[in-house]
Amino acid sequence: MTRDDEDEKGAEAKGEATGETRFLDGDPSGDRRSSDYVEPHERTDSSAGDRYLIGETLGEGGMAVVQKATDVQLQRPVAVKRLRPEYAAQGDIRQRFFAEAEILANLDHPGTTPVFEAGLLPDGDCFYAMKKVRGKTLGTLMSERIPDDLLDRSNRAQFVGIFSRACQAVAAAHDQGVIHRDLKPENIMVDDFGVVYVMDWGLAKQLVEDDDGNQSDSQRTRLGAVMGTPAYMSPEQASGHAAESDRQADVFSLGVMLYEILTGVNPFRGETAVESMKGVMYHEPETARKRNPRVDRTISAITMKALAKDPFKRYRSARELAEDIRRYREFLPVSAIEPTKIEKLANWSRRRPRLAATLATLAVVLVVSVLATAFQASVENARVATGYGFIDEIEANLTKIETETAGLLEQRENLEPGPEKRMIENQLADLQAQFEMAEQDRMAISLAITGFTILSPEQRAREIVRQSVFDDIEEHIATGDFYRARAGVQFALRYSKDGNIFNFSEEDHDFLQQQLPMIEREIEINERAAREAVTGAGNGENRE
Repeated sequence: MTRDDEDEKGAEAKGEATGETRFLDGDPSGDRRSSDYVEPHERTDSSAGDRYLIGETLGEGGMAVVQKATDVQLQRPVAVKRLRPEYAAQGDIRQRFFAEAEILANLDHPGTTPVFEAGLLPDGDCFYAMKKVRGKTLGTLMSERIPDDLLDRSNRAQFVGIFSRACQAVAAAHDQGVIHRDLKPENIMVDDFGVVYVMDWGLAKQLVEDDDGNQSDSQRTRLGAVMGTPAYMSPEQASGHAAESDRQADVFSLGVMLYEILTGVNPFRGETAVESMKGVMYHEPETARKRNPRVDRTISAITMKALAKDPFKRYRSARELAEDIRRYREFLPVSAIEPTKIEKLANWSRRRPRLAATLATLAVVLVVSVLATAFQASVENARVATGYGFIDEIEANLTKIETETAGLLEQRENLEPGPEKRMIENQLADLQAQFEMAEQDRMAISLAITGFTILSPEQRAREIVRQSVFDDIEEHIATGDFYRARAGVQFALRYSKDGNIFNFSEEDHDFLQQQLPMIEREIEINERAAREAVTGAGNGENRE
């Protein structure tokens, strides 16, 4: 994707140049204790004035200006951020400015912009020099989408990939005890090479641990302070409790961005800053999937978990959110929602496409062989007996796995985060994988037995398949996945007529016939809502 010159910005320019309301506490009070703060050495030698050849302004904010510059000593382009002279005499603002440079300099991650130098220029201006990033913000990229893009899976996947890399950068900061407090699409930048940067750390704060391991703010944030951008700040920030903001505040802001990526709208943006903050505190948005039915229910559940009003119901940090996004993209189970049986099978097939294709081919060969050959009774009975032997073993193993899982879940509830809890979680993940494979084997063997005995049907195998089909239909209806519910009903109706190989009863057939119109109505409602949402997004609804 190309980048226009007009979108070329220095690191940190976007958050100040967007014109979007950004609140600080009452006056821009300092974020660091004076006892912790050391002023950078004043550069008054000729190298300070000669080293940076200042160029055009890239962005301006209330307290600072970001300018394009050339480091003549190393012959490289940089961005220089300068504190406005009228604020230089105010110690608190001056401290905040250099605290931002210090935090950014210590974030060692490809998704943050390196700081090269900080200090005072000969004219007395406070400055720091950093890497200049050429590219577009996530906000710009989203505004360039057309309505059809919101319905396109590959387009959503591209933006979720950008979001995933932004999460990784924020997670690295959280690992170092730093929270951003002003995450929004204008502060996420994608450069010409596709590298994603998290920008504008002007409101960041450093958390410190006391002797008991409890975390607190190392910076001085006033009680009642409101910090951040209204439509993206967390409820605790909007209610004036910025001093209590923790990693979960950033998680909420990331959740707002993910919702906007998936649906094209910010669920909390109002006509005024106050309306936006009220929305953040009190409005419960509809799920991303309901807003855009093309959105996968798993990524929708991840989004809504990040948007929980209660911080303790959100992901504990960007690291946990990033991990669920990674697992979602790799077709693995996530913590936000339990996958359905069909999703488990589909995800397994996506992770192992060669094996899935081989098994599918084998299944076809088996069915064709069954239809083409009249098996002798002795051979048929032997295969059926062998198959049921396998099913008995699998069902015993499933019971054992469920028992072990229940025990580990009980242990995990009583553990604090740490190595022991991670070991338990790894064991649970292993058991989950074993359970999924055992269920798939049970279904596959039942289908095979049904095929082997198509001329003299085996009741137990057919009942396993029949019950599994009904369980999936009911689960899809309960979770609002009406497209898969319709596909399941159509599958069952088709096989209830053509030979009825799975032994659907007349009551089953009548029930399915009754469910189909209801499912069709729900799909029609969802598709109408999707069209209206797309039309609204295309007309600039809920956009600044």
